[in-house]
Amino acid sequence: LRLISDYVQFHAERTPDSIAMTLESEQISYHELSCKVDLIAKALLASGVNPGDRVAMLTPPGIDLLVAVYGVWRAGGVTVIADRGLGLRGLGAAVASARPRWTVGPRRAGFARWLLRWAPRSQHVDVKALIAEPAGSVDLPPEPVPDAPAAVLFTSGATGPAKGVRYRHGQLAAQRDALATTYDIVDTDRLVAAFAPFALYGPALGVPTALTDCDVTKPGELTAAALDEACRETGATMAFASPAALANVVATAGGASSGAHPGLAGLRLVFSAGAPVPAETLHAVQRLCPAASIHTPYGMTEALPVADIALAGIDAAEAEGVGRGVCVGRPVKDADVRIAELDFDALDGVPDGLGVNETGEILVRAPWVSEGYLGRWTTERVARPGGGWHRSGDVGHVDALGRLWVEGRA
Repeated sequence: LRLISDYVQFHAERTPDSIAMTLESEQISYHELSCKVDLIAKALLASGVNPGDRVAMLTPPGIDLLVAVYGVWRAGGVTVIADRGLGLRGLGAAVASARPRWTVGPRRAGFARWLLRWAPRSQHVDVKALIAEPAGSVDLPPEPVPDAPAAVLFTSGATGPAKGVRYRHGQLAAQRDALATTYDIVDTDRLVAAFAPFALYGPALGVPTALTDCDVTKPGELTAAALDEACRETGATMAFASPAALANVVATAGGASSGAHPGLAGLRLVFSAGAPVPAETLHAVQRLCPAASIHTPYGMTEALPVADIALAGIDAAEAEGVGRGVCVGRPVKDADVRIAELDFDALDGVPDGLGVNETGEILVRAPWVSEGYLGRWTTERVARPGGGWHRSGDVGHVDALGRLWVEGRA
């Protein structure tokens, strides 16, 4: 199992001049990325970071964030990552709940983390200074092992207060492999990501990745022109955007055909996750990207992907006129889905699964299901009935064809 943290070195040795990430006019090759990752890791170690220390990433989305995240992993630290879309208050609450020993970001972020009491006792390091200052003769530790803690990722807060979800390196690596397998991602692909945390997976997938020119706190402002420009400049074959972003892409396309957006017309895959996407939006995206397969993976911060469905599958399910709720497709490879009786007691363990078309709570088990929650023992005990299963909190059923349908929240 090749971990995410050592994929940078792997690609730096294999294709050193290949581009790892692009943001507007700035780009970085795998060789440059590898050198900067090692430089940051040594600088962090020289500053006093110890393996297992939590490091809150307060660096704005972009190449500096990519370098900093991989640098923390190389030093043995645990990255704390919260979506800036949570807003100032939500972001501060998330960082404070993680109690990081360190924060990494620009100087103004260091001032904010003290003034706003996000992490007043943490030590702040300027990401630019980490890259610029030599670290002397500090030796790098061995690469992290699969069981080592890697990250705390915060949920979106859509179904309650944002919660910190704990991941180990092996779970992140399994998640990367699941994405590569589900979407047939190869090293000739090019990815445009309109969601910054997802862009961090690009280098680990071995594909050049570009971020769109859009405020990450306002994904609904992504325009068709901005997405098309990013796709054209990178020769993108794949694009990932949130449902809100896709809706505005459609709204700003001006009713134009794919000929008006050559970058979009060159895509082979468009996928969107994080919330339900109306079928009419997906059909409008299909008209802009006629060569693309349009997919909506189902999952959550604690486990993604769980299931996947293409637009053609959605159309087929709707044409049948059967089923309750929304069809989210069949479970992806190596993901087990079980429908459990509603309101079961997790203290009693994992209940038996219900039968075909019987409604209950959706449970999922996969190698990439997260470790649990940070500082929320009760939530974790309720959500983890044992045996590696995670309670999604979603209600649904599995039909006779093995397709999963989501009917609502428990």
